[in-house]
Amino acid sequence: MLNKARRDPAYGSKALIAMIDIYVNPTGGVLGGDALDSSGDTMANGSGSKADYRDLTLSTAETLIKVC
Repeated sequence: MLNKARRDPAYGSKALIAMIDIYVNPTGGVLGGDALDSSGDTMANGSGSKADYRDLTLSTAETLIKVC
């Protein structure tokens, strides 16, 4: 819905900001709070590492910022 709303003249900028926020901080937690996390580097489903996931989400957020 946000992807569709970002093309709207009235709500586009708010939708784009919300999308970037979600990609940068998907859990809504404290940014950098995982620096002290000792729970290993694999994601819950075992499909990849947290670093790979972060790289992908940050790359998507950068792409959205360039659209602005």
